[in-house]
Formats: sequence, structure tokens, C-alpha cells
Amino acid sequence: MRRLSRRAVLVAILAALALWIAFDEPDRGQEVIVKAAAPPRNSQAASSVARSTELPARSALAEMRGDLFSARSWQPPPSKSAAPSVPPAPPLPYRFAGRLHEAAGLSVFLARGDNVFPVKQGDTLDLQYRVEALSVSEVTLVHLPSGTHQTIGILTLFVAPAAKTLFELLSVVFQELLLAIASTKF
Repeated sequence: MRRLSRRAVLVAILAALALWIAFDEPDRGQEVIVKAAAPPRNSQAASSVARSTELPARSALAEMRGDLFSARSWQPPPSKSAAPSVPPAPPLPYRFAGRLHEAAGLSVFLARGDNVFPVKQGDTLDLQYRVEALSVSEVTLVHLPSGTHQTIGILTLFVAPAAKTLFELLSVVFQELLLAIASTKF
């Protein structure tokens, strides 16, 4: 029943629209007749009418500035003066794993994933990094393709042998921890 009433309303609206279109414009089917003006009788008037119907002279078009149908890009054009930029070094894949004081010098252990290996100054790692410097607080690596220096901080917990009380021991550990945090580059 409800569906029938919706259809009836729709048919009524369409019929009203058709009637409105049919009777709204009474001039639609009639032709408009325009009479041509009679030509002027004297020659002076004829030349003025001929001059007034001519189109004015057109100025010459300028040269085209470019191809209208060439490919366009929203990207700015590359700068010509900029030198080719060196790609930045990727994040260090190595982390500090430990160190060993030997008679030959300081040896540091770095880890990559589950692999731990010793490094010394001048070593090359994976043909990508060279160990530039080793110190008590950090290891400096150079990314060979870009020449970027990167550092790995070493946490040192040096305990003074003269520490006799627990308070002295904790104060030395706390001082070393603060030095390690201060030397870390963010």
C-alpha cells in the first residue's frame, strides 16, 4: 500500500512538471521574422553602412612562448647551481657490546644483530664503515660512501679501588653514569 502511494505521488509530480513545461513558454513554437532593412538610397550612406559592418583591423599575434601541449610537472625545476648532494649515512647498525684492555691497547666489541666481533682502530666493517677512533667513552666510525662521522657511546662504570664504603662506591658509579650521559650525542 505504501509503495503504491509513493508511485502515485511520483506520477503526479511528473505530470505537473510536464504541464508546466508545455504551458509555460507560449512563444516556443513561433518563428521570429526579421525584416531586412532597406538599403540606403544615396552612395554616401551606403559607404558608411559598409564601413560600419567591416571588422576592425587585428593586431599581429606575438610569438608563442612554449609548446601548449608539452608535458607539465608540479615539481619545481632542479636547481642548476646546486652541487650533487651526498646521500646521508644510514643509521648505525652496530651497538656497543663490551671492551677489553690488553697490553696491545684497547679492544672494543661491537654487535650487529646476534653477531659480536672485536674492533680496533683502523678496522673496516662490512666495507661500509671504518673505525676512526677508540676512546674510553666512545667509538667513532666513518661511513665510507658518504664520509659521515658517527659515534657510539660507551657506558663506563669505572670503580675507584680506593672506595671503601658503599656510599663512596655509589657516588663514583653515579658520577661515571652522569659523564656517560653527558657525552652521549642525541
